[in-house]
Amino acid sequence: MPLATPYWRRRREFLRGLALFADSTEAELRAFDRQAGEIWVERGTDLMREGARGVEFAVIADGRVQVARTGAVIADLGPGDFIGELALLDDRARTATVTTTARTRLLVLGPDEFASMMRDVPSVRAQVDDAAAVRREGVPVVPAPRVTPARMAPPPAARRRRLLGTWR
Repeated sequence: MPLATPYWRRRREFLRGLALFADSTEAELRAFDRQAGEIWVERGTDLMREGARGVEFAVIADGRVQVARTGAVIADLGPGDFIGELALLDDRARTATVTTTARTRLLVLGPDEFASMMRDVPSVRAQVDDAAAVRREGVPVVPAPRVTPARMAPPPAARRRRLLGTWR
């Protein structure tokens, strides 16, 4: 009986089967695989909301998502497709709302990992750049909302005095 294939080898074989990674070398697959987190998301979950700040890029490994802009469905995506690149490439707000239409497995990169992938994995960078050019057509550029630190309300006057040591 043959030994089981190690997890990393099965995962890289799986990645190679996705259109995004079809032209990737073994080294490029390893570079992506080292950085990508993997999550499962239930049906009906909003992954990204139009107008929100973008903080991740995701490759759909299994499942389906629906992309809507201003309430109108513009795309139905599945395994091998990716989402979230425009917000990270252009530092802009999300251009669409993405909702799962089935239980979905995602390979997710944060902003730093995405930048690293775009630098270190040329085969993927080319496909992401090509898709981004098409997706930018007719979409107004809205700057990404800035994250501001939450402010705490000042404590009531009596507590303020106690904190300052003036409570009598």
